[in-house]
Amino acid sequence: MRTMIKRIIQRFMAVGCLTLIMSIQAEAAPALRGRFTVKQADGSLLAIEQFGDEYQHWTATTDGTIVINNGHGFFIAEIDEEGQLSATNTLAHEAGHRDYEELALIKKQATRREGTEKVPIDSF
Repeated sequence: MRTMIKRIIQRFMAVGCLTLIMSIQAEAAPALRGRFTVKQADGSLLAIEQFGDEYQHWTATTDGTIVINNGHGFFIAEIDEEGQLSATNTLAHEAGHRDYEELALIKKQATRREGTEKVPIDSF
């Protein structure tokens, strides 16, 4: 009886270990590649592309502007000195529909991307 209980416990532990290993492997996945059109909070449509691998993902407009989805739409990303991305309060639009504020943030983003190796600029 003890041998049977011991075998059941060993099998249970083996299955648990395999499940844990498989779940850790499943966490790292490349970005879903492709071009998508999303509807923004203001009703406008925005074409975006996703890039990345299992270590780093990012989303950009078709002209290379990095954007972040904060749950309310895709907003222009700001890049800090460390190369980290954060969403601004400016909703992203297609190139022909951008206002002055959006264009200024995009120009600042392009300047910042040139100043850091942490932000992937060669992918655009």
